[in-house]
Amino acid sequence: STVDMTLDGGLGDLDSLNVHVLNNVTEKLTAVQRESTADYWIAVHEWGSDAFYVYLLTSAGLQAPVISHTGIVHRNDTIQNTYGQMKFNPCGTMIGAAIYASDTVQVFTFDNAAGVVSNPIILPLDTFTYGLEFSGNSSKLYVSERGPVYTLFQYNLDILNEDSIRASKTGLSV
Repeated sequence: STVDMTLDGGLGDLDSLNVHVLNNVTEKLTAVQRESTADYWIAVHEWGSDAFYVYLLTSAGLQAPVISHTGIVHRNDTIQNTYGQMKFNPCGTMIGAAIYASDTVQVFTFDNAAGVVSNPIILPLDTFTYGLEFSGNSSKLYVSERGPVYTLFQYNLDILNEDSIRASKTGLSV
């Protein structure tokens, strides 16, 4: 839906309602401001695919997506693979995605100028994972895991190397 803020005396009103953008997506949806602009990147992930669709939202509206094929396929053999958060880090240079039934979190490099997602780092977990969050300075990633015991893990992102990040895994609530 689009809100036109020039309508209703500057209070805004719906310009369009429920305009379909893309079929077959997971619940993963996140946005970040494009560096040095008033524009925003809006990212979603296609279900049954490894595709990220990253749309640039400008004052002119939603632009055609930048499509990046990277990381693991969000399998469509179970609806639970649509579950899980996806977030940009505060700097807008990384994106993280939890894939619930695949027991996996992925961290990617994000090109904030071009909208390209690349360089997957795969962080396997023991059981279902849903939530994730980056620290304010983007040096840490926090991941929740649902198992017999709900657990919060911390990963150090200072060195963007898969082995280093995996080795830094620390349980905070075990």
